[in-house]
Amino acid sequence: MIDFEDRAGWEEGGFYPDEELLREFLIKYGCEYLAFDFGFKFCLYYELESGNAEPQFTKEYLVDVCHMLKFKHVSPHSLYLIYKSIFI
Repeated sequence: MIDFEDRAGWEEGGFYPDEELLREFLIKYGCEYLAFDFGFKFCLYYELESGNAEPQFTKEYLVDVCHMLKFKHVSPHSLYLIYKSIFI
């Protein structure tokens, strides 16, 4: 259920294609992305302090993770494996 109306950008003639995709993603998976990113920032801080390089993941990976967080039961052990997979 969406409890807001997104009107930003329409007065100026619309959005760029990437902006439109990001808005659709955040409307669909906003809460899940926030939860994932919050935990990811903790892991990133630890990994960078340990001397590891900052990981890169694809858009598809992020969509898959957010989909799993939204529609499947994800245990703390599963979250650990998700974060661990990013830094391998």
